[in-house]
Amino acid sequence: MLNVYKIDNHDEAYQIWKDNSVKEAVLFHIDAHKDFVTDECNYISIGNFLNYAWSEGIINTIVWIIPDPSFFCENFLIQLITELEVNFTLEVQSSEMLKLVMNTNRNCEVIVTILSNITTIMESLTFYKNILIDIDIDFLVNPYIGTTFSNYYQNSFWIKSHTIFYAIRPLINECSLITIARSIYGGYTPLIYSFICNQLYDMLVNNDVCTEEYVYLEKAIDLFNRNKYLEASELFEKSHNYPSCHLSAITGLIYSNVYNNRTDKAKKYYEDLLTEYPQYEPYFFPVHSMIMDNRISQAEKLIDSWLEISPLSIQANLYKMKVVLFHSTIIFKTDFQPYINKINDDETYFEKSYVMINYYLKLQEYKEVINCCERVLDYLKNNNSPLWAGQISTYEHRKNHGIILAILFEKMAIAYFKMDNIKFAHKYASVCKRIGYENQDIRQIIRNCSSKQIGYPKYEG
Repeated sequence: MLNVYKIDNHDEAYQIWKDNSVKEAVLFHIDAHKDFVTDECNYISIGNFLNYAWSEGIINTIVWIIPDPSFFCENFLIQLITELEVNFTLEVQSSEMLKLVMNTNRNCEVIVTILSNITTIMESLTFYKNILIDIDIDFLVNPYIGTTFSNYYQNSFWIKSHTIFYAIRPLINECSLITIARSIYGGYTPLIYSFICNQLYDMLVNNDVCTEEYVYLEKAIDLFNRNKYLEASELFEKSHNYPSCHLSAITGLIYSNVYNNRTDKAKKYYEDLLTEYPQYEPYFFPVHSMIMDNRISQAEKLIDSWLEISPLSIQANLYKMKVVLFHSTIIFKTDFQPYINKINDDETYFEKSYVMINYYLKLQEYKEVINCCERVLDYLKNNNSPLWAGQISTYEHRKNHGIILAILFEKMAIAYFKMDNIKFAHKYASVCKRIGYENQDIRQIIRNCSSKQIGYPKYEG
């Protein structure tokens, strides 16, 4: 029987391979992101777990299947080759593939190609002990490998699940196991597309390629993205009672009713979603990726719709605080206070104070900057790194402390410098430099502090 695993975070695949004692495998990695890095790894994460699989001999060859639009875009390929040649040597470049060999271990290689070339690549492989297939469902909705997020509010599939199923079917008889990652956390896959994981699973395990509810859902999403909200909501209704479609369908019902100005209906479905899937609340609406992509006005409009159907939503109020910081001027009582008062640090794992740091910097209230930084530091002493702070990792629960601390020390250095407290400004700026977090502000503070020729306290970090 074929072993197929559904996972939330992509780095969980690494542990599954270890648990199954996989060695010297060829990995067919179907993903809009490569999930390995060309610099040093300090902890396992969704962005580097393939490095660990390589170093431990779990895999030798990665056949990275990238979206067709990326493979056939010359600029993307040039950028990708330049990036990979830091650690790899390009040996083959053809219309079908790129083949690169690792400089430090020539038994490890990367082949970059597209779905339609899978059989050709398989026939060219001369030695392997295992075949692994690893699918990230963001592949289906993110056609460009240079784009981190596929979480655009009105986007759609560039490819459907059945195309992937038929493309990988020749591999299945020789395949040890298959992993399918949802990648909802972090905003990589829009919540409305979460059903794809279940759909692929049903195809692979049950050979079911045409379940009616999946067909309704795909059509509903296509209608929604063509602004046909009423027709879309009718099809979302037809699929939302099917368990494997429920999360996507109820998300689609919220979106289509919001855009159709049916606020009462949207509220009902929102409450259902919050009750059943509270862990996904930061991704109920795809504003995280909009903010990260600097699409602030689009994000703010969507947040306002979110607040209209759920005025007390912790995440909606927190996101509103974030976008307000991009306003050219901020009036506390009208722009910030209404949202601050609805949330607290405990509910947001101290992201509230983290956001407030930039607010107080903008208002030049530097003592409050220090207070916010210290509150977050106190939280970090006895807690795992919160998800909001950096790269997602399933294994290293304190893995983000480094990047959070660096950012906090930078803000504290700036605040102390603005208050003319040169000793402490230099102290925190020097720590940033020591741990490799050095930007223009840090360099300037160190230069200016050094010119004062003041004795500094020894840092006991």
